[in-house]
Amino acid sequence: AAAVAAAVRRVDDRTKAQHYAAELGYRKGMLRKMGWNAERLVREANAYAVDFMGCPEPPPMLKSTVGKMGLKGVPGLNVVSQLPGSDAGSPGAARGGGGGPGGGK
Repeated sequence: AAAVAAAVRRVDDRTKAQHYAAELGYRKGMLRKMGWNAERLVREANAYAVDFMGCPEPPPMLKSTVGKMGLKGVPGLNVVSQLPGSDAGSPGAARGGGGGPGGGK
């Protein structure tokens, strides 16, 4: 258990935030099977983020992502208009995209 905790501490915050969002999205589709509601989902995800991943608070999520996931208004989410460390002035920053080969023929 100590080795796992040490490994998790070495994971960067951006990766932790991406994992947090992915887990929320995955588990959101399973709420009925788990017998949970959206509030419980967020509560459990936040506990996982803080207690296991070592985040000081629930990782930030873009307002647009929260809306697309159908979690708008659910208490406990750390909703932001811009992710920490992102450069709002760079192309693709709002979408998180870029870097691909582009469209084509």
